[in-house]
Amino acid sequence: MEIAKVLTFCKNLSFFSISGNNIDSKASHPLANGLKNCQQLHTLFLNNNNFGDEGVTLLGEGLKHCQKLKKLSLSITGIRKEGTVIDCIKYNHSLRYIYIEESLYSCERAFEFILPQCSVCTDEYGLVCMKNKR
Repeated sequence: MEIAKVLTFCKNLSFFSISGNNIDSKASHPLANGLKNCQQLHTLFLNNNNFGDEGVTLLGEGLKHCQKLKKLSLSITGIRKEGTVIDCIKYNHSLRYIYIEESLYSCERAFEFILPQCSVCTDEYGLVCMKNKR
């Protein structure tokens, strides 16, 4: 995936969106490697792709290095397994907003422990928005 290669040179990238590109889990590993270099990233939209559980977990490995990440959208990414979102974001303590499907939130019981600074609301599209209380 060419965009993943470009990410390795984007150390000052602050906003990145690959929403709605029908990207599958095969692209997750190169994307995760590219994201490791994006330490200034504060907004990342991955929604409307087909990463699935395995792909989102792999992306989490890259997101560990994005310690300034404040906004993340993982809605409609093919997540099915409980704990996948938590595995992806557990090292991102700067997160203020995360978007996932409402059906996922009910199975992600650990959110309150991982992100205790967040409150939960549902937006007009039925997506859960975890909003930082600060």
